[in-house]
Amino acid sequence: GAAASAAGDGEVARFVEEFDNVVNEFVVPYVNASKEIGGLVATQAEAFQRAVAAQRAFLVVVSQSKKPDDATFGNLLAPTGQALGEACGLKDSVARSDPIFQHLSAVAELAPALGWVQTNLPAPH
Repeated sequence: GAAASAAGDGEVARFVEEFDNVVNEFVVPYVNASKEIGGLVATQAEAFQRAVAAQRAFLVVVSQSKKPDDATFGNLLAPTGQALGEACGLKDSVARSDPIFQHLSAVAELAPALGWVQTNLPAPH
């Protein structure tokens, strides 16, 4: 559906659908490939996937609600932040000389992009 509708009927706002499209196109293949690699790479991908899932849940709430006060807004974003913290922190658990350090660092540098939901106005792109 193109618009948010009553909870429980499976319909979501168009921007949630678009978010799902991005997740399916980019995040799902990344997570699957990371699971094949295993170890900390898979652990980081799973944490990033939890952050993405938490952000989707946040977007669904936003699509059905008025703008919350700052405290409620922070509480809604907490699950995303916790999962991102885990994903980003893993790069510090390996030596720079470790072959997976660059991968862990790249994901850690990308992860804060999920903070876009904290902006009041869209940025040009």
